[in-house]
Amino acid sequence: MNTLQRLCTGSLAALFMLTGCTRESQIPETKHVDNGSVSFYFADQSLQCSLPFGGKVKFPESGSSDTCKELKNGGYFKLVNVPSASNIYLVSARRRESTGTNRCELDRNSSLNFKWFKLTTVKQPTNMVDKVRIEDLNTLSIPGIVVPGVRLVDAYKSGNDSDTITCAIMEVSP
Repeated sequence: MNTLQRLCTGSLAALFMLTGCTRESQIPETKHVDNGSVSFYFADQSLQCSLPFGGKVKFPESGSSDTCKELKNGGYFKLVNVPSASNIYLVSARRRESTGTNRCELDRNSSLNFKWFKLTTVKQPTNMVDKVRIEDLNTLSIPGIVVPGVRLVDAYKSGNDSDTITCAIMEVSP
């Protein structure tokens, strides 16, 4: 390499390094992803609570007005702006004898659960116009259409049915 080539190469490298150091760093903005919400209603159709869609929620038997409580006598639910291919499990579980707290597990075992329902959204986004009575899920065949955009894809019933929903598991589609 001759002297002129070395000088040009060195100058270009120095220029590149200087502009790289003085340029503002570009940090990508992180956007809050809204996965919609689920609302739960008492048997008289009055609103009990609304939650962001996603995660596992155990419903205590009683508690502050800020928490969702067990849905006795079935209750109702409604999905708003939930992404397609998301799942929600509505679980009626037995209490742990040692602690007295509700379980929140998906198992086909009558010693753990009375029943559970697996619903999948099939519309982007899924917005339910009306509330759905949870007890009506017992009458649907599998697979079955709950409302447009929501399908009942699996269920477990132990035969010792409880009419109380004790937890919800919500999985947002990737």
